[in-house]
Amino acid sequence: MRLTSRLVTIFCYLLPFTFFVTTCNDVHVYVAYNQKEADKNILAEEQSWTLVADTTLTDHDSSVTITRIDPAEQNSSTDTTKVIFDSTDSKNSIGEKLIRKILFPTDTSLSGIGSIFYSKNLPGKIAMGICMFISLLLLVAPKFLKSQKTILYFLLTALLCLTIFIIDCFISEITLLWGAWILLALLLLQLKLEFDHRAKEDV
Repeated sequence: MRLTSRLVTIFCYLLPFTFFVTTCNDVHVYVAYNQKEADKNILAEEQSWTLVADTTLTDHDSSVTITRIDPAEQNSSTDTTKVIFDSTDSKNSIGEKLIRKILFPTDTSLSGIGSIFYSKNLPGKIAMGICMFISLLLLVAPKFLKSQKTILYFLLTALLCLTIFIIDCFISEITLLWGAWILLALLLLQLKLEFDHRAKEDV
């Protein structure tokens, strides 16, 4: 049961953790971490027009053809991750699609792993990175952590880091999604299992 909970916890980092949408306004990229920001950026994108000038020069005159393109007709959500992953060599490679799916489970979210790289604030990135590192350590190297106290300290540290991440999201107006709450529940479950295991050993 303890091993299963640790394995499920690792998979949990692939779930949607926070809201995340990017939009393009001319040459600028705007990132939104909540629906209000996203609606504002999408509205600004729809109101901006891209002017494409096609100038044809002759001997005595020049004619300029201006075409207006409505960005609303373009894919705003599907192009969001392409802005971050602009690879000329393998745009449609399986590896790129896999990495994009790991970091961005849906078109409007960041995974736990994605939060380590693209979270709004540095404290949130660090806290999530430490939390995931501890989860990996408990799964891969439990035999090296022979002391039950050490395992409990690691779990408490992971819980503290996740709490810091959640608080940072509330302060920074980042919308938390269901993946973060599932991770919190799994870490609490692991902590309970470790306390139960320790109680059995003491008997």
